[in-house]
Amino acid sequence: ALLSLCCMSLVAPPSLSNNAPRWPIYFKTPRKCDIFGVMCEGIPQQVNFLIDEASDTGKGANTTISYVHYYFKHHGLGETNGHLHADNCLGQNKNNYFVWYLAWRVIMELHKNITYSFLIAGHTKWSFGMIKKAYKVNYISSLYELARMVDSSSTVGVNKAQLVGTHDGPIFVPVFDWVEFLGKYFRKLPNIKSFHHFRFCQHWSGTVYYKVLRFLASF
Repeated sequence: ALLSLCCMSLVAPPSLSNNAPRWPIYFKTPRKCDIFGVMCEGIPQQVNFLIDEASDTGKGANTTISYVHYYFKHHGLGETNGHLHADNCLGQNKNNYFVWYLAWRVIMELHKNITYSFLIAGHTKWSFGMIKKAYKVNYISSLYELARMVDSSSTVGVNKAQLVGTHDGPIFVPVFDWVEFLGKYFRKLPNIKSFHHFRFCQHWSGTVYYKVLRFLASF
C-alpha cells in the first residue's frame, strides 16, 4: 500500500457562503479544526482526522504516530508491505520517534517491509484542495457538519472524515505516549533531517536502512 501523510488547518464554524445567513459572529475567535490526512494512493481514498480544539494534543510525534497507528488498525487494507510518503515537518513526521515506530511495526510483524520517503512541499495536497473548495461554498456551524462536508467534498469518495473527538469530551482516537514507550528499546539516528529515504524489512528487523546520496547505509 502506498500512503501519503499531510496536514492542514481550517478556521471552523462559522463559514459564510453566498447562500448562508448573515449575522454577527458571537464568538470573538472562530473555532479552529486541524486536519491530519492519510491518503491511500491505490484506492484512492484519504482518511481525514478532524481534530477539534477540545481534543487537540499538539502536533508532536506522539500525535502523528497515534493517528497513523489508528489508521492502520481501523482503516488499513491488511497490507504487509507499506510505502509511506510525508512532508519534511520535523516535529510531526521527520523525527527519530516516527522511525522507531515503523521499526517497531516490522519487529511486531504488523508489516513485513516498510519504506518511508519525504517529498517536496505540496505534493500530497490535492485531496485537501477538494476540502478547501467545498469549505468555501458551505455553511459550517459544527464539527459534525464539517465531517459531512469532508465526506461529500468528492463525488467519488476520495475524502473520508474521522473524528478524533468531540467538543464535549468523548475521544475516538486516543493519543498514546509512544516517545516514552519506544525510547526504552531504540536509539536515535544522528542527523536524521539530512536523510530522505528509510527502509525497514522483516529479515533484519530492528535495523533502519537509510539513503545517503547514492549509498545505502544501516543503523
